[in-house]
Amino acid sequence: MSKIYLLDGTALIYRAYFAFINNPLRNSSGENTSAIFGVVNTLLKLINTEKPERIIVSFDLKEPTFRHEITDTYKANRPPAPEELISQIEPVKDFFKLLSIPEVSIPGFEADDILGTLAERLKDSYDIVIITSDKDFAQIVDDKVALFDPFSEKIVDAEQVKKKYGITPEQFADYLSIIGDSSDNIPGVRGIGPKGATTLLQQFNTLDDIYTNIEQISSESLRKKLLDGKESAYLSRRLARIVTDVPIEAETGLELRKLIEGSKFNEDILQKTIPYLQRYELNSILNKLNQSISLTTDNSTASEKQSETTNAELEHNTLSDELSFPWEKEESVTVDRKLSTSVKTDESVQGNDVVQLSFDFYSDSKKPEFIPHLIEKENDLKELLDKLQKKPIIAVAIVPSTRRGGSYNHIFSLDSNSSNGNDIDSDYLAGISICVENEHAYYIDLTKSMFSYSKSTASQDRSSFEYIPNLLTEIFSYINKEAIIVGHNIKHEYLILESLGITLREPLFDTMIASYLLDSALAKHNLIDCARRELHLELQPMEDILGTGKKKQDIKDLDIKIVAELANEDANSIFRLFEKYKHRLADNKLEYLFNNIEMPLLTVLATMERNGVYIDCDVLQDINQEISKEIDKLTESIYKLAGKEFNINSTQQLSKVMFDDLQIPPVKRTKTGYSTDNYVLEVLAEDFEIAQFLIDFRQLTKLRSTYVESLPQLVDKKTGRIHSSFNQTITTTGRLSSSNPNLQNIPIRSKAGKEIRKAFTVDDDEYLILSADYSQIELRILGILSKDRNLITAFNHDQDIHAQTAGLILNKPITMITQDERRMAKAINFGIIYGMGANKLSRETNISLNDAKEFIESYFTKFSRVKEYIQQQKYKARSYGYAETIMGRRLSIPNIHSSNQRLQSEAERIAVNMPIQGSAADIMKMAMIKLAKEFEKINKEVEKPLVRMIIQVHDELVFEVHNKELGKIRQIVIREMKNALPEKYRIIIPLAIDTGAGSNWFEAHS
Repeated sequence: MSKIYLLDGTALIYRAYFAFINNPLRNSSGENTSAIFGVVNTLLKLINTEKPERIIVSFDLKEPTFRHEITDTYKANRPPAPEELISQIEPVKDFFKLLSIPEVSIPGFEADDILGTLAERLKDSYDIVIITSDKDFAQIVDDKVALFDPFSEKIVDAEQVKKKYGITPEQFADYLSIIGDSSDNIPGVRGIGPKGATTLLQQFNTLDDIYTNIEQISSESLRKKLLDGKESAYLSRRLARIVTDVPIEAETGLELRKLIEGSKFNEDILQKTIPYLQRYELNSILNKLNQSISLTTDNSTASEKQSETTNAELEHNTLSDELSFPWEKEESVTVDRKLSTSVKTDESVQGNDVVQLSFDFYSDSKKPEFIPHLIEKENDLKELLDKLQKKPIIAVAIVPSTRRGGSYNHIFSLDSNSSNGNDIDSDYLAGISICVENEHAYYIDLTKSMFSYSKSTASQDRSSFEYIPNLLTEIFSYINKEAIIVGHNIKHEYLILESLGITLREPLFDTMIASYLLDSALAKHNLIDCARRELHLELQPMEDILGTGKKKQDIKDLDIKIVAELANEDANSIFRLFEKYKHRLADNKLEYLFNNIEMPLLTVLATMERNGVYIDCDVLQDINQEISKEIDKLTESIYKLAGKEFNINSTQQLSKVMFDDLQIPPVKRTKTGYSTDNYVLEVLAEDFEIAQFLIDFRQLTKLRSTYVESLPQLVDKKTGRIHSSFNQTITTTGRLSSSNPNLQNIPIRSKAGKEIRKAFTVDDDEYLILSADYSQIELRILGILSKDRNLITAFNHDQDIHAQTAGLILNKPITMITQDERRMAKAINFGIIYGMGANKLSRETNISLNDAKEFIESYFTKFSRVKEYIQQQKYKARSYGYAETIMGRRLSIPNIHSSNQRLQSEAERIAVNMPIQGSAADIMKMAMIKLAKEFEKINKEVEKPLVRMIIQVHDELVFEVHNKELGKIRQIVIREMKNALPEKYRIIIPLAIDTGAGSNWFEAHS
């Protein structure tokens, strides 16, 4: 029996558009062509692999459907389709028309109903394959109807439906009627999820049978949910069920016989698509299609236009396999700069010597002629200075640096007088490259130049050179005042130049931060990875150049021409990345975040790093002695319980002692034996004392090695301070991190952790430490985003949010809430943000699993808008492929569509949490920028600064403040931290700031 392919055009358009949401395809006219490209590519892929005899397509129309007449809440929570997506619907339809593929779309019905009806009417005569990624179609699958997802390339038949959902396709509509569908605002039965629905249908077969036999359900709680949700369940079934009796002939006036006849597909018609592909500049598809169908043309102009590759496509030619032609699934083949004679390359596109990974052929665009300069003569310098006065973009690359990977010590001094790799030393500055245009980059050697330079001796040539500091000062003074200074990890350039008396003025543009903003989920944003992703350029890692271990060279020992070549290559790459990232930031609506938060914050962080924090090493020594005594006691206790001495730090020896010698029941197995990780110890600690001793032992030994013993080694001998690095491009949510040392991980709940904070103090008795901490900021943001009335009321009336939550859940007055009940509510309040389930709540609060489930269900009943928020965030992530903060920060969530349930669940948790945690991060950053401006005014008229920002950790800021100004500074800090939240959100729930002051961080935080 022959096949007929039914295409869900709307699903294909949406999926293709959002596949490129973080990096949209655009043609030379600026038109977004993501959906067009994706659908065309998918269709051609189908044509090539399946050789379909018949194809029909259907689209949703803008008119309301019969489901909207049933209830006005249907799809009411869906955000409107983006304009750029809507603008591509007609062009996509045009492509189907070009191929004479009939479209059947009827007002009042969705494409699902049309295709469902066609499948029902035609399956006795044809094998039906529905091309869609919509799971709802599972309800019409049978032995004659199968689904095919072109993006995952998976076929779904009746067996697959049963395997995935535990039910038959005939039961799928009833399954949806119970669990609901948040994306379509189908309510389902509150409190019953997929597992519960599957169990019910396996027992009772249909929704009707469930309610007919409801007394047979043993669980009183489940019966109540079903009875309470009966009306909702039957409404949901009406909404979820695909209609298979749409009067197609009556509505369209088209006989089914003629429709089938018109659905015959002829591959020869593909030639008609050439003008269309040219119009939308789908040139990579056109080139490949040209080769595939062996087309030739005598029209040289047409041939040239077919083969031109736009900047947009060059940025996107490393497409995922899900959007590539299947005839290119063989191993990638490098075409040696030679393409078909019908393909002419676009020489106007600069710097794109690119492997097209998804199409397995090289783009033969000509690489720009790049001329690196080593400044050795006055004329070379003059040429650079002339350009600096005129050019609007100045890319800088200092040597040495961390741009190509490696440790931070590559940038900072390894001076023997310093115990710390973070001590900036201008003597270690080897040189700097400057690029102001694609064709030229200039390297200035600051160690072995052939001439000296100053205003008074500018015309003189000398045969030898001694470092003259004002050489760089003069160079930077020539920069056009309107120019944008670009760097990669430019904060390090900023600090080094500042040590030479040169302040990089704004506007600055950091290509590393731009890369991070565009996709914070990426693990690496160093120059090597950015150049590879964006420019398809392979830069050599520094460790390959300098070597490693004992054979490692210092960069100053390399030949000057090699150093110049490396630096110029870096500067030119940075210059080219700027152009890429500037447009992509605009396309993704990230300009405000980049220009008004991340870049201004860069200089704030540089100042914090330079300020550092004073460490009292004597305090750390005393703490070390106390911790060592505690560790010794714990060691003796562990040996006593074990009955022998052994290496506690050896997981193998510990596993043998616990599970062989002591016969403790193991919790989980690893490849090498039974696990002794912290999770296992926490589970066992309830019944076995040795497990708790081991937990305490590990915490104290880690604390001692990571902080108590290490912090003194990081103190800069020149300043007596630790100069931690604050990083903008590490976390996925936008939060700052710190390194050398990592201040984020100093525990605040343990006694030893609190003691360590006593060492963070002041070196002048006139100053105090001031701590300012956002109070419950994430819960407040949850209240703002969800607009939940109970959360809003509690925060606006300064109620104890955890006691209030317990009171609502337990139906008790706040005054009667016990500490255990408050603790349980606190765990729920914070756990909800991180997707905590009943199992974890049960473990953390020592309550039964059933009680934990009931508490969570009761929570969502009382805080119903929070549940709606969670569902909405999951839907948005599924629709757009990313989560977003209140200030527009985005995090791509590719696993939201994963067929792996664990990965999908984790993606959903991220979708819920990221807008909350990321918004808190954005607010903190804005507060830091506001405070830095205020402090600049305060410190401007005095010799010694009256206030300095020194630490940022999580939701807390730490300052050094002159004791006479404490009251004034405290009020400024509170005001600016509160006002960092935009006013439109402050009027819903204001932020609250807790402050404290003392001689050290411990006292201030207490």
